Amino acid sequence: QHSNISEETATMLMRRSGSFQPTAPPRSEDSLSSFSSSSSRKRARRTKRRPQKVNAWAFVIRTLIVIVAFLSVFDFVLFWKSHLAKHSSMSSEEEDYHHQKNREPPLLVKDNPENTKSEEDDDEDMEPIYEILRQARIHPAQLSPEQKSRLPTWSTVQRLYGDAPKIYGLDTCEKFRNTTEPSLTFLAMAGTFNSGTNLLASLMIRNCQIDERMKVYGENQKGMRWQVKWGKHTPPKYREQHVTKTDKDVPIEYTLPLVTIRDPYNWMQSMCRHPYEAHWTHDEHHCPHVWNEHSSRTSRVQVNYAEATTHHDSLPDMWNDWYNDYLRADFPRVIVRMEDLIFHGKQVTETLCQCGGGSPRQERFQHISQSAKLGTAQHGTDKTSLVEAMIRYGTDEHRLDGMTEKDLQETKRILDSNLMELFDYHYA
Repeated sequence: QHSNISEETATMLMRRSGSFQPTAPPRSEDSLSSFSSSSSRKRARRTKRRPQKVNAWAFVIRTLIVIVAFLSVFDFVLFWKSHLAKHSSMSSEEEDYHHQKNREPPLLVKDNPENTKSEEDDDEDMEPIYEILRQARIHPAQLSPEQKSRLPTWSTVQRLYGDAPKIYGLDTCEKFRNTTEPSLTFLAMAGTFNSGTNLLASLMIRNCQIDERMKVYGENQKGMRWQVKWGKHTPPKYREQHVTKTDKDVPIEYTLPLVTIRDPYNWMQSMCRHPYEAHWTHDEHHCPHVWNEHSSRTSRVQVNYAEATTHHDSLPDMWNDWYNDYLRADFPRVIVRMEDLIFHGKQVTETLCQCGGGSPRQERFQHISQSAKLGTAQHGTDKTSLVEAMIRYGTDEHRLDGMTEKDLQETKRILDSNLMELFDYHYA
Protein backbone atom coordinates (compact mmCIF):
# COMPACT_ATOMS: atom_id res chain seq x y z
CA GLN A 1 0.00 0.00 0.00
CA HIS A 2 2.84 2.36 0.80
CA SER A 3 4.35 1.57 -2.45
CA ASN A 4 1.25 2.61 -4.15
CA ILE A 5 1.25 6.03 -2.52
CA SER A 6 2.31 8.62 -4.93
CA GLU A 7 5.41 10.60 -4.39
CA GLU A 8 3.38 13.74 -4.17
CA THR A 9 1.19 12.31 -1.39
CA ALA A 10 4.24 11.20 0.53
CA THR A 11 5.75 14.63 0.35
CA MET A 12 2.59 16.18 1.69
CA LEU A 13 2.40 13.72 4.61
CA MET A 14 6.04 14.45 5.48
CA ARG A 15 5.50 18.17 5.51
CA ARG A 16 2.62 17.74 7.93
CA SER A 17 4.66 15.62 10.22
CA GLY A 18 7.60 18.12 10.04
CA SER A 19 10.11 15.63 8.81
CA PHE A 20 10.45 17.04 5.29
CA GLN A 21 13.81 18.50 4.35
CA PRO A 22 13.82 20.08 0.90
CA THR A 23 16.83 19.41 -1.18
CA ALA A 24 18.10 21.51 -4.04
CA PRO A 25 17.42 20.05 -7.36
CA PRO A 26 20.44 18.71 -9.02
CA ARG A 27 22.21 21.17 -11.32
CA SER A 28 23.47 20.34 -14.64
CA GLU A 29 27.15 20.78 -15.54
CA ASP A 30 26.33 23.73 -17.78
CA SER A 31 24.55 25.63 -15.07
CA LEU A 32 27.44 25.00 -12.68
CA SER A 33 30.02 26.25 -15.12
CA SER A 34 28.02 29.38 -15.96
CA PHE A 35 27.60 30.15 -12.30
CA SER A 36 31.31 29.68 -11.69
CA SER A 37 32.35 31.95 -14.61
CA SER A 38 29.87 34.65 -13.52
CA SER A 39 31.35 34.70 -10.03
CA SER A 40 34.88 34.88 -11.30
CA ARG A 41 34.02 37.83 -13.58
CA LYS A 42 32.53 39.78 -10.70
CA ARG A 43 35.61 39.05 -8.61
CA ALA A 44 37.90 40.16 -11.42
CA ARG A 45 36.00 43.39 -11.85
CA ARG A 46 36.31 44.17 -8.16
CA THR A 47 40.02 43.42 -8.13
CA LYS A 48 40.59 45.42 -11.34
CA ARG A 49 39.13 48.61 -9.97
CA ARG A 50 40.89 48.53 -6.63
CA PRO A 51 44.53 47.89 -7.65
CA GLN A 52 44.69 50.84 -10.16
CA LYS A 53 45.09 53.30 -7.31
CA VAL A 54 47.44 51.02 -5.48
CA ASN A 55 49.58 50.49 -8.61
CA ALA A 56 49.81 54.29 -9.27
CA TRP A 57 51.09 55.00 -5.77
CA ALA A 58 53.50 52.13 -6.04
CA PHE A 59 54.90 53.55 -9.28
CA VAL A 60 55.45 56.96 -7.69
CA ILE A 61 57.20 55.43 -4.69
CA ARG A 62 59.42 53.29 -6.90
CA THR A 63 60.32 56.33 -9.06
CA LEU A 64 61.29 58.38 -6.00
CA ILE A 65 63.44 55.55 -4.74
CA VAL A 66 65.24 55.34 -8.11
CA ILE A 67 65.86 59.12 -8.19
CA VAL A 68 67.21 59.17 -4.64
CA ALA A 69 69.46 56.26 -5.45
CA PHE A 70 70.75 57.95 -8.61
CA LEU A 71 71.51 61.20 -6.78
CA SER A 72 73.33 59.33 -4.07
CA VAL A 73 75.50 57.56 -6.61
CA PHE A 74 76.12 60.86 -8.46
CA ASP A 75 77.18 62.65 -5.25
CA PHE A 76 79.49 59.79 -4.42
CA VAL A 77 81.12 59.97 -7.87
CA LEU A 78 81.67 63.72 -7.55
CA PHE A 79 83.13 63.30 -4.10
CA TRP A 80 85.48 60.63 -5.33
CA LYS A 81 86.64 62.70 -8.30
CA SER A 82 87.33 65.75 -6.14
CA HIS A 83 89.22 63.57 -3.70
CA LEU A 84 91.39 62.18 -6.49
CA ALA A 85 91.95 65.65 -7.97
CA LYS A 86 92.95 67.03 -4.59
CA HIS A 87 95.32 64.17 -4.03
CA SER A 88 96.78 64.63 -7.50
CA SER A 89 97.13 68.38 -6.96
CA MET A 90 98.88 67.89 -3.66
CA SER A 91 101.23 65.41 -5.27
CA SER A 92 102.05 67.79 -8.12
CA GLU A 93 102.54 70.65 -5.67
CA GLU A 94 104.98 68.52 -3.72
CA GLU A 95 106.84 67.68 -6.89
CA ASP A 96 106.90 71.35 -7.91
CA TYR A 97 108.14 72.30 -4.47
CA HIS A 98 111.01 69.82 -4.62
CA HIS A 99 111.64 70.79 -8.23
CA GLN A 100 111.73 74.55 -7.62
CA LYS A 101 113.27 74.40 -4.15
CA ASN A 102 116.74 75.42 -5.29
CA ARG A 103 115.65 77.76 -8.10
CA GLU A 104 115.31 81.53 -8.00
CA PRO A 105 111.75 82.79 -7.46
CA PRO A 106 109.98 83.87 -10.65
CA LEU A 107 109.82 87.58 -11.47
CA LEU A 108 106.43 89.20 -10.98
CA VAL A 109 105.05 90.80 -14.17
CA LYS A 110 103.59 94.21 -13.44
CA ASP A 111 101.73 96.68 -15.67
CA ASN A 112 104.15 98.72 -17.70
CA PRO A 113 103.50 102.41 -17.01
CA GLU A 114 104.71 103.22 -20.50
CA ASN A 115 102.08 100.94 -22.04
CA THR A 116 99.35 102.49 -19.90
CA LYS A 117 100.56 105.93 -20.84
CA SER A 118 100.54 104.95 -24.51
CA GLU A 119 96.86 103.92 -24.32
CA GLU A 120 95.98 107.16 -22.58
CA ASP A 121 97.89 109.09 -25.23
CA ASP A 122 95.91 107.32 -27.96
CA ASP A 123 92.66 108.39 -26.32
CA GLU A 124 93.90 111.96 -25.98
CA ASP A 125 95.05 111.92 -29.61
CA MET A 126 91.53 111.01 -30.75
CA GLU A 127 89.60 113.38 -28.47
CA PRO A 128 89.88 116.46 -30.79
CA ILE A 129 88.56 114.30 -33.63
CA TYR A 130 85.62 113.11 -31.52
CA GLU A 131 84.90 116.68 -30.45
CA ILE A 132 84.58 117.73 -34.11
CA LEU A 133 82.07 114.91 -34.63
CA ARG A 134 80.10 115.99 -31.56
CA GLN A 135 79.90 119.50 -33.05
CA ALA A 136 78.02 117.88 -35.93
CA ARG A 137 75.84 115.94 -33.45
CA ILE A 138 77.57 112.70 -34.30
CA HIS A 139 78.41 110.70 -31.19
CA PRO A 140 81.50 108.49 -31.49
CA ALA A 141 79.40 105.54 -30.30
CA GLN A 142 77.37 105.82 -33.52
CA LEU A 143 80.42 105.00 -35.64
CA SER A 144 81.12 101.50 -36.86
CA PRO A 145 84.37 99.81 -35.76
CA GLU A 146 85.67 100.21 -39.33
CA GLN A 147 84.97 103.97 -39.34
CA LYS A 148 86.68 104.40 -35.97
CA SER A 149 89.74 102.51 -37.13
CA ARG A 150 90.04 104.68 -40.26
CA LEU A 151 89.65 108.06 -38.56
CA PRO A 152 92.91 110.01 -38.36
CA THR A 153 94.54 110.89 -35.07
CA TRP A 154 95.00 114.53 -34.17
CA SER A 155 98.77 114.20 -34.42
CA THR A 156 98.35 112.98 -38.03
CA VAL A 157 96.20 116.02 -38.86
CA GLN A 158 98.85 118.29 -37.34
CA ARG A 159 101.55 116.57 -39.36
CA LEU A 160 99.60 117.15 -42.59
CA TYR A 161 98.30 120.69 -42.01
CA GLY A 162 100.07 122.15 -39.00
CA ASP A 163 98.85 123.11 -35.54
CA ALA A 164 96.47 125.93 -36.50
CA PRO A 165 94.32 127.04 -39.43
CA LYS A 166 95.85 129.20 -42.16
CA ILE A 167 93.71 132.22 -43.01
CA TYR A 168 95.01 134.85 -45.41
CA GLY A 169 93.58 138.37 -45.71
CA LEU A 170 92.38 139.02 -42.17
CA ASP A 171 94.17 142.36 -42.37
CA THR A 172 91.50 143.50 -44.86
CA CYS A 173 88.58 142.82 -42.51
CA GLU A 174 88.71 146.17 -40.73
CA LYS A 175 88.84 148.04 -44.03
CA PHE A 176 85.73 146.20 -45.21
CA ARG A 177 83.77 146.91 -42.01
CA ASN A 178 84.78 150.60 -42.00
CA THR A 179 83.82 151.23 -45.62
CA THR A 180 80.46 149.43 -45.80
CA GLU A 181 77.00 149.95 -44.34
CA PRO A 182 76.31 146.89 -42.10
CA SER A 183 72.67 146.64 -43.15
CA LEU A 184 73.79 146.23 -46.79
CA THR A 185 76.66 143.83 -46.10
CA PHE A 186 76.98 140.35 -47.62
CA LEU A 187 79.48 137.57 -46.92
CA ALA A 188 79.72 135.49 -50.12
CA MET A 189 81.66 132.37 -51.11
CA ALA A 190 84.22 131.87 -53.87
CA GLY A 191 86.70 129.20 -54.90
CA THR A 192 87.68 127.16 -57.92
CA PHE A 193 86.01 123.85 -58.72
CA ASN A 194 86.17 121.17 -55.99
CA SER A 195 87.57 123.54 -53.37
CA GLY A 196 84.91 123.32 -50.63
CA THR A 197 82.80 126.41 -51.37
CA ASN A 198 79.54 124.64 -50.48
CA LEU A 199 80.93 123.45 -47.17
CA LEU A 200 82.00 126.99 -46.25
CA ALA A 201 78.60 128.38 -47.30
CA SER A 202 76.78 125.80 -45.15
CA LEU A 203 78.94 126.58 -42.13
CA MET A 204 78.43 130.33 -42.48
CA ILE A 205 74.68 130.12 -43.11
CA ARG A 206 74.18 127.84 -40.13
CA ASN A 207 76.39 129.74 -37.69
CA CYS A 208 76.61 133.41 -38.70
CA GLN A 209 74.26 136.37 -39.23
CA ILE A 210 74.50 140.15 -39.65
CA ASP A 211 72.18 141.63 -37.05
CA GLU A 212 71.98 145.10 -38.62
CA ARG A 213 70.76 143.65 -41.91
CA MET A 214 68.13 141.52 -40.17
CA LYS A 215 66.77 144.56 -38.33
CA VAL A 216 66.19 146.37 -41.64
CA TYR A 217 65.15 143.54 -43.97
CA GLY A 218 63.75 140.89 -41.63
CA GLU A 219 64.79 137.70 -39.86
CA ASN A 220 65.42 135.78 -43.08
CA GLN A 221 67.93 138.31 -44.42
CA LYS A 222 71.02 137.14 -42.52
CA GLY A 223 73.55 138.36 -45.10
CA MET A 224 75.11 135.00 -46.07
CA ARG A 225 75.24 134.13 -49.79
CA TRP A 226 76.26 130.92 -51.56
CA GLN A 227 78.43 132.78 -54.06
CA VAL A 228 79.84 136.15 -55.01
CA LYS A 229 78.03 138.28 -57.56
CA TRP A 230 80.39 137.35 -60.42
CA GLY A 231 80.12 133.62 -59.75
CA LYS A 232 81.98 131.64 -57.11
CA HIS A 233 84.09 129.64 -59.62
CA THR A 234 84.78 132.58 -61.93
CA PRO A 235 88.24 134.19 -61.58
CA PRO A 236 88.09 137.60 -59.86
CA LYS A 237 89.48 139.37 -62.92
CA TYR A 238 85.95 139.04 -64.35
CA ARG A 239 84.48 140.57 -61.18
CA GLU A 240 82.98 143.57 -62.98
CA GLN A 241 82.23 141.83 -66.25
CA HIS A 242 80.13 138.86 -65.23
CA VAL A 243 77.03 138.84 -63.02
CA THR A 244 75.05 135.75 -62.00
CA LYS A 245 71.28 135.83 -62.55
CA THR A 246 70.43 135.46 -58.86
CA ASP A 247 72.94 138.07 -57.64
CA LYS A 248 72.55 140.92 -60.09
CA ASP A 249 71.15 143.27 -57.42
CA VAL A 250 73.93 142.57 -54.89
CA PRO A 251 76.32 145.54 -54.61
CA ILE A 252 79.90 144.43 -55.27
CA GLU A 253 81.49 146.91 -52.86
CA TYR A 254 79.34 145.57 -49.98
CA THR A 255 80.33 141.94 -50.61
CA LEU A 256 83.20 140.31 -48.73
CA PRO A 257 84.47 137.28 -50.70
CA LEU A 258 85.32 134.28 -48.52
CA VAL A 259 87.60 132.17 -50.71
CA THR A 260 88.42 128.48 -50.24
CA ILE A 261 91.71 126.90 -51.31
CA ARG A 262 92.72 123.25 -51.25
CA ASP A 263 95.88 121.16 -51.29
CA PRO A 264 96.76 121.08 -55.03
CA TYR A 265 97.51 117.35 -55.13
CA ASN A 266 94.18 116.40 -53.55
CA TRP A 267 92.48 119.04 -55.67
CA MET A 268 93.78 117.42 -58.87
CA GLN A 269 92.44 114.05 -57.67
CA SER A 270 88.98 115.61 -57.31
CA MET A 271 89.26 117.25 -60.71
CA CYS A 272 89.81 113.78 -62.18
CA ARG A 273 86.48 112.68 -60.68
CA HIS A 274 84.54 115.89 -61.42
CA PRO A 275 86.25 118.12 -64.02
CA TYR A 276 83.31 120.55 -64.32
CA GLU A 277 84.03 122.84 -67.30
CA ALA A 278 87.77 122.12 -67.37
CA HIS A 279 89.04 120.16 -70.36
CA TRP A 280 92.45 118.54 -70.81
CA THR A 281 93.92 115.30 -72.12
CA HIS A 282 93.48 112.50 -69.59
CA ASP A 283 91.66 109.23 -69.02
CA GLU A 284 90.58 107.14 -66.05
CA HIS A 285 93.88 105.24 -66.02
CA HIS A 286 96.16 108.26 -66.27
CA CYS A 287 94.94 111.30 -64.42
CA PRO A 288 95.71 114.11 -63.62
CA HIS A 289 98.10 113.56 -66.56
CA VAL A 290 100.21 116.64 -65.92
CA TRP A 291 102.87 115.54 -68.38
CA ASN A 292 101.75 114.53 -71.86
CA GLU A 293 104.26 111.96 -73.10
CA HIS A 294 102.92 112.11 -76.67
CA SER A 295 103.49 115.83 -77.12
CA SER A 296 106.46 115.91 -74.73
CA ARG A 297 104.99 118.81 -72.79
CA THR A 298 102.44 119.45 -70.07
CA SER A 299 98.76 118.80 -70.79
CA ARG A 300 97.08 122.12 -71.53
CA VAL A 301 93.78 122.97 -69.83
CA GLN A 302 90.86 124.97 -71.18
CA VAL A 303 88.13 126.19 -68.80
CA ASN A 304 84.77 127.38 -70.14
CA TYR A 305 83.11 129.83 -67.77
CA ALA A 306 79.74 131.44 -68.46
CA GLU A 307 81.07 134.50 -70.26
CA ALA A 308 84.77 133.75 -70.61
CA THR A 309 87.24 131.02 -71.48
CA THR A 310 90.64 130.66 -69.86
CA HIS A 311 93.67 128.64 -70.94
CA HIS A 312 96.37 127.19 -68.71
CA ASP A 313 99.52 125.20 -69.41
CA SER A 314 98.52 122.41 -66.97
CA LEU A 315 96.30 121.64 -63.99
CA PRO A 316 98.92 122.93 -61.52
CA ASP A 317 99.10 126.10 -63.61
CA MET A 318 95.33 126.49 -63.41
CA TRP A 319 95.54 126.23 -59.59
CA ASN A 320 98.34 128.85 -59.53
CA ASP A 321 96.55 131.27 -61.84
CA TRP A 322 93.21 131.10 -60.10
CA TYR A 323 94.49 131.72 -56.55
CA ASN A 324 97.11 134.28 -57.47
CA ASP A 325 94.30 136.40 -58.94
CA TYR A 326 92.66 136.53 -55.50
CA LEU A 327 95.97 136.81 -53.67
CA ARG A 328 96.87 139.97 -55.64
CA ALA A 329 93.38 141.48 -55.58
CA ASP A 330 93.07 145.09 -54.46
CA PHE A 331 89.72 144.60 -52.67
CA PRO A 332 89.04 143.02 -49.26
CA ARG A 333 88.90 139.19 -49.38
CA VAL A 334 89.80 136.35 -47.07
CA ILE A 335 91.26 133.01 -48.21
CA VAL A 336 90.91 129.91 -46.03
CA ARG A 337 91.99 126.28 -46.50
CA MET A 338 89.27 123.74 -47.15
CA GLU A 339 91.02 121.28 -44.82
CA ASP A 340 90.63 123.78 -41.96
CA LEU A 341 86.88 123.85 -42.54
CA ILE A 342 86.89 120.16 -41.66
CA PHE A 343 89.37 120.06 -38.78
CA HIS A 344 89.06 123.63 -37.45
CA GLY A 345 85.51 124.41 -38.53
CA LYS A 346 84.47 126.22 -35.36
CA GLN A 347 87.49 128.50 -35.17
CA VAL A 348 87.46 129.34 -38.89
CA THR A 349 83.71 130.04 -39.04
CA GLU A 350 83.76 132.30 -35.99
CA THR A 351 86.81 134.19 -37.32
CA LEU A 352 85.24 134.79 -40.74
CA CYS A 353 81.93 135.80 -39.20
CA GLN A 354 83.60 138.39 -36.99
CA CYS A 355 85.72 139.61 -39.91
CA GLY A 356 82.61 140.52 -41.92
CA GLY A 357 80.83 142.19 -39.01
CA GLY A 358 78.55 139.27 -38.20
CA SER A 359 77.64 137.53 -34.96
CA PRO A 360 76.93 133.89 -34.02
CA ARG A 361 73.42 132.65 -34.80
CA GLN A 362 73.38 130.42 -31.75
CA GLU A 363 75.38 129.77 -28.62
CA ARG A 364 76.69 126.39 -29.76
CA PHE A 365 78.56 125.96 -33.04
CA GLN A 366 77.12 123.36 -35.43
CA HIS A 367 79.31 121.50 -37.87
CA ILE A 368 77.97 119.98 -41.09
CA SER A 369 77.41 116.22 -40.79
CA GLN A 370 76.32 115.48 -44.37
CA SER A 371 77.55 116.61 -47.77
CA ALA A 372 77.07 120.31 -48.40
CA LYS A 373 76.77 119.79 -52.15
CA LEU A 374 73.28 120.08 -53.57
CA GLY A 375 72.05 118.24 -56.64
CA THR A 376 73.88 115.80 -58.88
CA ALA A 377 74.08 117.60 -62.20
CA GLN A 378 77.64 118.84 -61.84
CA HIS A 379 78.65 117.54 -58.45
CA GLY A 380 77.86 113.93 -59.33
CA THR A 381 76.74 111.30 -56.86
CA ASP A 382 80.00 111.20 -54.92
CA LYS A 383 78.81 113.06 -51.82
CA THR A 384 81.12 113.24 -48.82
CA SER A 385 79.87 113.27 -45.22
CA LEU A 386 81.92 114.78 -42.40
CA VAL A 387 83.13 111.35 -41.27
CA GLU A 388 84.17 110.43 -44.81
CA ALA A 389 85.85 113.82 -45.29
CA MET A 390 87.87 113.37 -42.09
CA ILE A 391 88.95 109.92 -43.24
CA ARG A 392 89.78 111.11 -46.76
CA TYR A 393 91.68 114.28 -45.85
CA GLY A 394 93.16 112.93 -42.66
CA THR A 395 95.61 110.88 -44.70
CA ASP A 396 97.80 111.40 -47.75
CA GLU A 397 97.33 107.80 -48.87
CA HIS A 398 95.57 108.66 -52.17
CA ARG A 399 97.09 112.09 -52.69
CA LEU A 400 99.26 110.95 -55.61
CA ASP A 401 97.02 108.35 -57.25
CA GLY A 402 97.47 108.08 -61.01
CA MET A 403 100.59 110.26 -61.12
CA THR A 404 103.71 109.11 -62.86
CA GLU A 405 107.21 110.09 -61.82
CA LYS A 406 107.26 112.67 -64.60
CA ASP A 407 103.89 114.05 -63.41
CA LEU A 408 105.33 114.51 -59.93
CA GLN A 409 108.46 116.23 -61.23
CA GLU A 410 106.48 118.66 -63.37
CA THR A 411 103.95 119.38 -60.63
CA LYS A 412 106.70 120.24 -58.17
CA ARG A 413 108.33 122.49 -60.76
CA ILE A 414 105.08 124.29 -61.62
CA LEU A 415 103.33 124.81 -58.28
CA ASP A 416 103.76 128.35 -56.95
CA SER A 417 106.16 128.21 -54.01
CA ASN A 418 104.63 131.32 -52.44
CA LEU A 419 101.15 129.78 -52.38
CA MET A 420 102.52 126.48 -51.11
CA GLU A 421 104.38 128.16 -48.27
CA LEU A 422 101.63 130.63 -47.42
CA PHE A 423 99.07 127.85 -46.90
CA ASP A 424 101.53 125.29 -45.56
CA TYR A 425 101.04 122.73 -48.31
CA HIS A 426 103.81 120.19 -48.94
CA TYR A 427 105.39 119.10 -52.18
CA ALA A 428 105.27 115.41 -53.04
